[in-house]
Amino acid sequence: MNDHLCKILDDFSDSEILLVVPPFSLINLPCIGLDILKTIADSMNVKTSILYSNMLFAEYIGVEKYNQISRALLSMHTMLGERIFAEAAYSSMPCLGIDFLKRYDQNFNEIFLSLSSIEEITNIANMANSWTNILAEEIANRKFSIVGVTSGHQQTNAAIALINAIKKRNSNIICTMGGSACDGDMAEGIQTLSPNIDYIFSGESEISWKDFLNKYKSDNLPNNKIITGRFLSNLDEILCSENTYCDYYNQLNYLNVVKEEETYFLYESSRGCWWGERNKCTFCGVNGWNKHYRYKSEQKVIDELFKMLNAHPKVKHIQMVDTLMPRNYFNKLLFTIKKSFPDITMFYEQRADLTLEQVVELKRAGINYTQVGIEALSTNLLKLVNKGVSAEQNIKILRYLKSTGLLIGWNLLTDIPNDKVTDWTEFLDLIPYIYHLNPPMLVRPLEIARFSPYFEHPEKYNIKKVVPSPVYSDIFPESADIEKLAWLFIAEYSCDSKENTELKDKIIKGVMMWMDKWKHGKNNIPILKISKSNEIYYLEDSRFGNMEREQVSKMQATAALFGITEDNKEIFSWCKEKKVIYYYEGKYIPLATANPIIFKELKDGK
Repeated sequence: MNDHLCKILDDFSDSEILLVVPPFSLINLPCIGLDILKTIADSMNVKTSILYSNMLFAEYIGVEKYNQISRALLSMHTMLGERIFAEAAYSSMPCLGIDFLKRYDQNFNEIFLSLSSIEEITNIANMANSWTNILAEEIANRKFSIVGVTSGHQQTNAAIALINAIKKRNSNIICTMGGSACDGDMAEGIQTLSPNIDYIFSGESEISWKDFLNKYKSDNLPNNKIITGRFLSNLDEILCSENTYCDYYNQLNYLNVVKEEETYFLYESSRGCWWGERNKCTFCGVNGWNKHYRYKSEQKVIDELFKMLNAHPKVKHIQMVDTLMPRNYFNKLLFTIKKSFPDITMFYEQRADLTLEQVVELKRAGINYTQVGIEALSTNLLKLVNKGVSAEQNIKILRYLKSTGLLIGWNLLTDIPNDKVTDWTEFLDLIPYIYHLNPPMLVRPLEIARFSPYFEHPEKYNIKKVVPSPVYSDIFPESADIEKLAWLFIAEYSCDSKENTELKDKIIKGVMMWMDKWKHGKNNIPILKISKSNEIYYLEDSRFGNMEREQVSKMQATAALFGITEDNKEIFSWCKEKKVIYYYEGKYIPLATANPIIFKELKDGK
């Protein structure tokens, strides 16, 4: 590691500021937040560089092991990323933190099957100690005036470990922290972790970072340790240079921990959530203290994507970090993106209330994968979490996505406050009839997150005794203010899917059977679709085992896709017999998929 680290830092010899990406962020993604801060600093003639120490650590412990850990951080209750750096960050903490074996037995078996033993994880934690010292030694011996470390998803202890080690070697370096782990009250929690953090940036930092640099240049640094961000009303003011992500790709050339063509550009076209600004989902704390929704102009988006893609022509994937894609981007912007960048694929999060025409437009624009906040296939459960859609709409979007071939990721939430057995039994009966639709990626218990309505107004939902998840006491020292550090909380509330173990087992078993249907290759995924050949319509159905294919009338095909009332008894009886419609939540809903062209011609009556 030393040779590569020295070469990278040599490239930064004229930089005053070093910004650091700590483990365990994904190594195939550059850091959009630090890149924005670097661009601001460079524009003010304060030369700044970004060190992707996450890639250095991947090289140090082995890329495969690093990826296993970084991709398995979905479970916040195990906090493996924080545990690995706990001893390096705090001398009072044991290796892997407190109660590691207890948490391992409870949670790790299904997550870390690919890590062969507890001893292997312990060895990685020991390597984190030596790696931190090597990295800090090299940084401290350079001429950086400021070292800023970001902390997002399970990066806090790695950040603290590095800052402490740098200050131990060179107390003159100004050390700062920022990122989502410093949002709102959490900044005060971060402050309790180490006296070596000189400044903590909380919230949006474009304006506050610029103010800080002006004070730094005039030798008039602020007195307040916590620098609270200010709202940036116009996202078009965010600077983007031709050098966007250059530090990432230059280091990638040294380290070769991932192929350039397998990396993703991160891009932000909006902030906040246009749905959540007025109707926040009850469990969501994603956007922190800032609930104001803003989006960039279409021309700004095109111009910046053009700069980025021209600078790195091997990169063919863009991951939009928006909470939700701005709806006004349909039509013009998506068309322009596809026309300007025909070889690019994109990821964009969506709401479940899209029309088929909108889904087709996403596919044409190169959006091959999306995440939709489905969360449940029960209208009552969806009302409880304030999703603003029905189960019928969620089933419809799954049909549309399957019909267009657009891949979808979604989670099924259990442990929803105030849910009832009846909310789940009808869903469990439905599952075999929708085997042909994308199953959830995970069945996850709902988590009470900071900034969410559940956290901010628990009394409104009959939630009591909200306290930080016990794991925070395992990974942070006794002196830490856990109440302010914590992102996830546990609480007491009425919930059948949480209290009724038999029901929980049925839910998991039912969904696992659904998932299993999709694990045997693309050609073996169940189908229920209307197809057309030589002007003849066919119904194809393999949900219940063998493939069945039969010729159907135009009226039958239309009913399978759009539904039908009981008035037409003959077609209605056929639909029920073939199970192409299903009585759910008081109405018959259609289940079949089809090429969007067939949808359109049957809808238009052609």
